[in-house]
Amino acid sequence: MINSPHLTIGYIQQAVATAYGLDVRLLISPRRARKIARPRQVAMWLVFKLLPDYSLPAIGVGFGNRDHATIMHGVRRIDDLADRDPAFFATLVDLRDRIVEATTPPPTIQVPIRRQARELARTFTKAAYGLAEANPDLAARVFRDLAACLKPISSGEKQ
Repeated sequence: MINSPHLTIGYIQQAVATAYGLDVRLLISPRRARKIARPRQVAMWLVFKLLPDYSLPAIGVGFGNRDHATIMHGVRRIDDLADRDPAFFATLVDLRDRIVEATTPPPTIQVPIRRQARELARTFTKAAYGLAEANPDLAARVFRDLAACLKPISSGEKQ
C-alpha cells in the first residue's frame, strides 16, 4: 500500500512499483532487464508529467543518479508506446489518475458562521441545563458571573 499523501518522486516510484509488483528499490537500481526498465520508464514519465517543477537532472537523481538524457529517453519511449498501444495508454492514464486521486486532499467543507453559532448555543444551553439540574447553587454562581461579563446587546445592534 502507498503511504505518503504527498506527490513526490518517491511516492510515484512506490505507486508504480506496487502496480507492477516490484520492489521500489529495483526502480532505482542499475539493472536493465525489461521487466524492471519498463516500469522505471513509466515512473520517470509520471514524474515528468506530474511534477513539472522538477528538472531532468533532478528526476535523474531520484532514479539512482541517472543522466538527464536517460530520463528524456525514458519519457520519449513511454510517449511512443502510449501512441502505438491504446491498452498501454489506458494503463498509464489509470495509474496516473490513481496517483493524483490519492494525493489530492479532500475538499474542506465550509460551515456558515451563523450555523456554527447556533450549534454552539445549543451545546451551551444543554450544558447549562445539565449543570442547573446537577448543582443549582453552582449554576447560579457561574451564570451570575457570566452574565456580569457579557455586554448587554442594545436594541439598535444587529442580532
